[in-house]
Amino acid sequence: MITSADDTPSGKSDEIKSALAETGEKLREKAGEVGQHAKDAAAQRGDHLIESARTKVRNLEEAAKRASTKLQDEQPSLVTDGVDHLASRLSSVASYLDRTDARGLVDDARDLAVARPALVLGSLAAVGFLVGRFLKASPVEPEQPSMEGGRS
Repeated sequence: MITSADDTPSGKSDEIKSALAETGEKLREKAGEVGQHAKDAAAQRGDHLIESARTKVRNLEEAAKRASTKLQDEQPSLVTDGVDHLASRLSSVASYLDRTDARGLVDDARDLAVARPALVLGSLAAVGFLVGRFLKASPVEPEQPSMEGGRS
């Protein structure tokens, strides 16, 4: 009886290794495709959110400009100057949002976190504190009595 190299244990082992390597490569390719698809979907969603934010910031800018014009005759210049400054800063934010996309925004945030980590951590802590205070101050809805155990 003559055996081929493929019938030997080392031949079978090589075939299995080769099949596993090929399967692993296919899995890596598929994982890369899925990962890229997820990145693209997240970027598209991020771009949509940026567009929405841009529109809201532009609306706030216009409202601040109208308020400043309306307040000029009624309020001291300090108040109208403050509202004008707010409108100017809102315009800057909207312009930034006009020229960036979701990936650019993430890159800028990452760069800021690397350059000024104390500022970023402090800001995040302040936002967390404010959110906690807001949630704590929100009215709690009373629980509804259950129908079970009630009198008939």
